[in-house]
Amino acid sequence: MLLMKDTTLSIGRFSHLTGLTTRALRLYDELRLLPPYAVDAETGYRSYTPDQIKDANLISRLRGIDMPLEEVGLLEPGASAPSALSSVAGDRDSGETAGVVGRD
Repeated sequence: MLLMKDTTLSIGRFSHLTGLTTRALRLYDELRLLPPYAVDAETGYRSYTPDQIKDANLISRLRGIDMPLEEVGLLEPGASAPSALSSVAGDRDSGETAGVVGRD
C-alpha cells in the first residue's frame, strides 16, 4: 500500500502497519520514545505519519533483542537501524555506552 507523505494515520492503523500494539504505542508516547504527530485536544486520539514508521520499526527491532526501553531512549534521535544495532552490539561487547546520547 502506498501512503502519501502528508497522510496521518490513526493509532489503530499505525499499529497495524508497524506490528506494535496500541498499548505499546501509548507507552512509547508516555516515555517520549515515539510521540504521535498530533493528539486531538477534544478526543485525545493520537495520529502518526508514515515517516514515523521507520522509528517504530527500529524500536520494535531493538525490543526484539531485549534492549530495555531506557536504553532505547538514549539512542540518538533519527538513528538508523544498522547504526543503532551496531551500537548495541558494541556496547554489549565492551560494557560501555558509546554511540548513545541523552535526550533533553
